[in-house]
Amino acid sequence: MSRQIFSLSIAALYCILCLAGVAAAQDSSSTSPARGDWYGTLSGNWLVPRDYDGDGQEWKTYNGWGIYGALGHRLNESWRAEAEVGYGTVENDRISVGNSSTLIDGDIHYYSATGALYYDTPSVFSLQPYLGGGAGVVRQRNERNAVSVGGRSFPAGDTSTDLTAFAEAGLNVDLGHALELVPSYRYQWIADGRDGFDDSGIHVARIGLRYWFN
Repeated sequence: MSRQIFSLSIAALYCILCLAGVAAAQDSSSTSPARGDWYGTLSGNWLVPRDYDGDGQEWKTYNGWGIYGALGHRLNESWRAEAEVGYGTVENDRISVGNSSTLIDGDIHYYSATGALYYDTPSVFSLQPYLGGGAGVVRQRNERNAVSVGGRSFPAGDTSTDLTAFAEAGLNVDLGHALELVPSYRYQWIADGRDGFDDSGIHVARIGLRYWFN
């Protein structure tokens, strides 16, 4: 129940921030100072991992959270390049084989470094949708304990460095004074299939604040 309450609280906060951003955008002055080509973004993230499937086996985790920081540069009126570092964590839940299941302990910690390219569509009022994607590496530290279930043995988690790629869609909301609110959705793939499980996939709901340097 506490996890459900926490999830609902995060979702409510996300909606409130988005509505506040739209309201602030409507009130922002059209005479905001000119912006430079460089910007920084700090974002909070809600992580929803896809279940790890395999040959008759499944590994589940709980949802988690993350925080990311990015430095970006506007290439022209439509394109931006961005470098990002981030940290995220989720908690292990259980491993199932057929009709047998056992709980597993420990968290999974993600440390990522990625580069991305984004396309900004034309603005509508103070709202500007964008699309993009990127790739990089993720350092994972899995604290999973070793377990046996359904006649199969699974080793304890370890630390690995894996390739990752993602696609993202979002909205730039102009708050004025060189600030933007940036809600977005990202799907992230991680090439970490092992122990009979497929690669990772994570749905990421993001809310960020961007500052344009003069």
